[in-house]
Amino acid sequence: MATKKRRPLRGGTRAAIYVRVSSRKQVQGFSLAAQERELAAFCARNGYEIICRYADEGQSAYRDSATRRPAFRKMLTDAEAGMFDVVVVHKLDRFARNIGVLYSAYGRLETAGVDLRSISSDTDFTSPDGFFMMGIEGLIAERFSRNLSEETK
Repeated sequence: MATKKRRPLRGGTRAAIYVRVSSRKQVQGFSLAAQERELAAFCARNGYEIICRYADEGQSAYRDSATRRPAFRKMLTDAEAGMFDVVVVHKLDRFARNIGVLYSAYGRLETAGVDLRSISSDTDFTSPDGFFMMGIEGLIAERFSRNLSEETK
């Protein structure tokens, strides 16, 4: 399937925000609301119109495949349907902590002509250097998860 031509990200860009926390304990706490506030502020500063909000509460982004996160799965399907131009996340590890899931999901967004923005790194993942940095950030996130798993055994 051919990649759709992307339009430049600027004012009027239709955005989807995606938030996630790993454990049920974090759902009632600060994490989801804090992520949403920061993403909304970022979108407002950049003139993005938030079209969709997706939240996976208490869902792992490491061992679980993307299909086990209902909001993530819906976000990818909606991206492929052309509902928005960019997915905005707080950190790349909110999107995925598994390099295979990261590249697979990013490939689906890319094919749909949808950009991915992480506000913590503010990297253009569509450039060769940005794509390289996405891989580095993804590997760091996966290493963190693997290490945490080892330490808690």
